[in-house]
Amino acid sequence: MANEIRTNIVKEIGENKFSITSDGWMKPSKFPALLSITTHTVTDDFQRRDNVFATLELLYEHTGEEIASLIEESLVKNGLNIDQIVACVRDDARNMQKSCRLLGIDSFQCSAHMYHLCVRDALQCNETISELIVKVRKWVGGTHRSNLAILLKNFKKVKGCLLKKFPLI
Repeated sequence: MANEIRTNIVKEIGENKFSITSDGWMKPSKFPALLSITTHTVTDDFQRRDNVFATLELLYEHTGEEIASLIEESLVKNGLNIDQIVACVRDDARNMQKSCRLLGIDSFQCSAHMYHLCVRDALQCNETISELIVKVRKWVGGTHRSNLAILLKNFKKVKGCLLKKFPLI
């Protein structure tokens, strides 16, 4: 299914220019680390298209060289050319910056990442707020695993209610 989706994305892009977003993430308790590549295009009738192109395992060191190699290999293997890329949106990690330099791609930092880091740092500067966040996270974590939460979830399923998860701070 992923190959079929990727084939459709490549067809839609064709010889046109496109941009990418790439981000790596890992959890210390989870393996492997992952690298995502999302393509961004605009159709002839000015409709925006954002497609997850690949999610790749980062098995080795998370160096700029390794990331650049994975991005290039994934795109070229599927019939796209690095020269078609207009820009890459990335976080501010040095390895992501370096991967774009190595690929010769103009890049810039994702503003959402930057805002998140600013807000997180601002909240951590205030001890009262930091303590409150820790307490709320513990409470929320406990309520998600409680018997009452399980009963509520089952009740919603029976009644046909949508189960929606809300992101935590």
